[in-house]
Amino acid sequence: MPEISPQLRRGLVALAAVLLFAGAVGAAMLANNDDKPDIVAGPGASTTLVDGVDTTSVLTPDGSSATTVAPSGRGTVTTSKPKTPVTTAAPPATAPASADPGPAKPTPLGQYRYAMTYTDSEGTKKGEQVVNVESGPSGGGVTRRVVTRPVEGRTTKSTDAWSSDSLKQERVEITIGAQSIECDWQPDVLLAPLPLSTGAVWTADSSCTVANGAKLELHHDSKVTGRAATTVGGQQVNVWVIETKLRLKIATPFGNETEESDVITHFDPTRGIDVFESAKNRSSSRGESTLDRRLLNLNPT
Repeated sequence: MPEISPQLRRGLVALAAVLLFAGAVGAAMLANNDDKPDIVAGPGASTTLVDGVDTTSVLTPDGSSATTVAPSGRGTVTTSKPKTPVTTAAPPATAPASADPGPAKPTPLGQYRYAMTYTDSEGTKKGEQVVNVESGPSGGGVTRRVVTRPVEGRTTKSTDAWSSDSLKQERVEITIGAQSIECDWQPDVLLAPLPLSTGAVWTADSSCTVANGAKLELHHDSKVTGRAATTVGGQQVNVWVIETKLRLKIATPFGNETEESDVITHFDPTRGIDVFESAKNRSSSRGESTLDRRLLNLNPT
């Protein structure tokens, strides 16, 4: 059995990018030094949290050039942006209670843009990710969404199943050049029980065997810790605040890799989309990193 190539190993690690709560669209990017996101700084936004939760993080333009990853993952487009001072949108000293965010619905089809800030031992990088949501085979009370996320010439594609009582990830595929890695989760990963409510808790344990005998084992514990009123593009939306502890073990005939993340997600159920995510990541081989992602467009393009 040939040894797994460095690109293929990075592809396995990248599977962690689609395993967090935000099964509909977003996820924390567990990236090594070769897998940092190509990003374009996005506009700032403010977040007001209730139920004792405060996780505000702000992304603002701070550079004169920008690189956008094409939805197909096949290239980049570089454009010029005016340099703008970085500002901070702090939460107010007091906040009114947020209304119930409402029932969960499958994500509307189209493209979504996220501003991202990634930090590791080498410094901080900012930019933008374009996520594409398409319809998948549906029926029998299940609506499927196929979600594609390009990162540095690599594409991850997940199939997420929405039903009246749950949101699950069934499978995920990563394409790196001519190579593809497909993980068919056994059992399907429970991303969230539906409907959600403050205090709801759930756990997922799943695994799959992929290329060259490598095995992925996923465990995560999640909890809804409160509600929030979040501003996206000048529009206020009510979201659930979800905390997740994730552990992904990648076992190969030539060694093991462990990725762990503590993630806070703001999830808008009525649009089936995460509007903000903040992750603290730990890798057994690459050390610590952080990633913040903020949605820039509520309406898909």
